[in-house]
Amino acid sequence: MKNFIVLLLFLGFWQLGLAQPNTDVYLLDYQLKESQLTATGFKNLSNNMGYDNQPSWYDEDTVVYGRTQNGATEIALQTTDGSEARTPFQLTSGGEYSPQRLSVDSEDVLAVRLDTTGYQGLYLYTKDSNSTELIKGLRMAYFTIINPNDLIGSVLSDNRLDLVRVDLMAKQIDTLFDISGRSINIRPNKKAVSYTLVNEDGNHEIFQLDLDSGESFFIAQLPIGIQDYIWLNNDQILIGSGPRLFIYDLFVGGEWKQVGDLSDFGIDEITRMSKNPGKDQIAIVAMPVISATEQIVQQQLDAYNNRDIDGFMATYSDDIALYNFPDQLMGEGQESMRKQYAGFFDSTPDLHCEIQKRIVIGNRVIDHELVTANGQQFTAVAIYEVENGKIVKVTFLR
Repeated sequence: MKNFIVLLLFLGFWQLGLAQPNTDVYLLDYQLKESQLTATGFKNLSNNMGYDNQPSWYDEDTVVYGRTQNGATEIALQTTDGSEARTPFQLTSGGEYSPQRLSVDSEDVLAVRLDTTGYQGLYLYTKDSNSTELIKGLRMAYFTIINPNDLIGSVLSDNRLDLVRVDLMAKQIDTLFDISGRSINIRPNKKAVSYTLVNEDGNHEIFQLDLDSGESFFIAQLPIGIQDYIWLNNDQILIGSGPRLFIYDLFVGGEWKQVGDLSDFGIDEITRMSKNPGKDQIAIVAMPVISATEQIVQQQLDAYNNRDIDGFMATYSDDIALYNFPDQLMGEGQESMRKQYAGFFDSTPDLHCEIQKRIVIGNRVIDHELVTANGQQFTAVAIYEVENGKIVKVTFLR
């Protein structure tokens, strides 16, 4: 069982049912000067509860990524000005991951779909809300597009990932290497793709594949525990570790050097990144650092969804007060609230609350909620006020 869990973590949350972290897609402009990366214009692009991940560039002003929506991961397009995310492609009951635009001459997107049955494949999504599996039985996990008919990807093979080259027109699959990683990138200004293999110690090493000759050679070893990297330019590789950024310079070689620290922006655990092909701009996936205020509100939400009355009530103060907006008192005190919610939990086996949007302002958390109860769904807004580590007031808007 332990080995199975390690395997799932290694494959990168590719199977439904494995808990996915709350990640967001962020944007930053950067300047790299004298081995220091200065970030400006930093902002949370996705700003959404759930697993927002695997960004790539649809064009110079638009990011395409997997975004949590109504409990599923869908293909989202979002412009860098921060406009609302759009999901113009087919919505499915499964989840879509690693979306990438097919080419600059096409509006279509390729993505990995993971169905609720557990079946995983590579699909083409068009703006007319259709999707087509490109090669039946091709269990694609991660990929990068060389041209509309050619891609390099890592596929699920037994208990590992294998690196393959796929001719989409001829539907031909050539296995290149066993035990590959998930980070595959086109090297700037070269007809080559870089990829990772897992060595005997379980660490990831970067190699380069010449697309014409098919020859490969070693470039660098990633630090222990790091799987993802991008090319900033032809000679410099960028990775994230925690909230920090590191560069490996092929001209200098030898070691990874820290060039930036984004902890002041309230993020941690940087993983995937994507460089804007036309600008000094990067899309970054990271976990937001949760404040103590948000943490206690999230704790009560988790207990609510588990119908755990003791855990739920432990997040509230003794003199908790519940209001209907703006100031209609519904109830107060632990005893009254416990009676109300204990009966509700017992009689509502399908109870579930999903956060559509969350805003944290000082000691207040404002949640836009989608609640399922007794086969029905309704939306509400809840404003939580926190003092001394406990929720002291909740105001509901319905």
